[in-house]
Amino acid sequence: MNTTKNKKDIKVIVGLSGGVDSAASCIKLLEEGYHVEAMYMRNWDSALNNDLLGNPTVMDEVCPQEKDYQDAKKVAEKLGITLHRVDFIQEYWDYVFEYFLSEYRKNRTPNPDILCNKEIKFKAFLNKAAELGADFIAMGHYARVIHDGDKHYLLRGKDANALLPIGEMEKKYVRALAAKYELEIKKKKDSTGVCFIGERNFKEFLMNYIPANPGDIVNTKGEVVGHHD
Repeated sequence: MNTTKNKKDIKVIVGLSGGVDSAASCIKLLEEGYHVEAMYMRNWDSALNNDLLGNPTVMDEVCPQEKDYQDAKKVAEKLGITLHRVDFIQEYWDYVFEYFLSEYRKNRTPNPDILCNKEIKFKAFLNKAAELGADFIAMGHYARVIHDGDKHYLLRGKDANALLPIGEMEKKYVRALAAKYELEIKKKKDSTGVCFIGERNFKEFLMNYIPANPGDIVNTKGEVVGHHD
């Protein structure tokens, strides 16, 4: 960060997902006086991903990500900020989704959000933001960045390029902030979907890519605790 700049000259690009957390992050940064722009990441395209896989047996539904984009667009218009829409479809497939499928085929439960953060949000997104002249990126994560002299910490890790404006806030206050600015998404349901693919019937979605193979769910003591498809 160039500390000689006034805040109004510091360009922050926020990852705007269409949800209330990232919208509140935009608001907080605007209230603090930063020059704020937003970026919507398009990480999924049903037709293209079907081609990458080689035509799965069950056709994928229309991506709910498009609804999220429309919500992000309305937020940006309401707040008077520029919204960039960028495609990371290939990167998401190569570095996140293929791992996700590979782990399921091995009967393990993957956490794609870890690689989504590493490869998409804090790599592809960061690189694109730099191309757009950003001094910082920001996300709607409930985490805090600690600055200690010339050291910068994201929890236990060093990160000098990210702002996490809502890290000190409880969710009820985030929603109240969205309501204050009369955002339509102020009561939008929290996302519990696969990272940047959106809310889906997860069983049906996974069957597009991996054939059903019923079996037992077994704990580390060898006890059968359930069944899966």
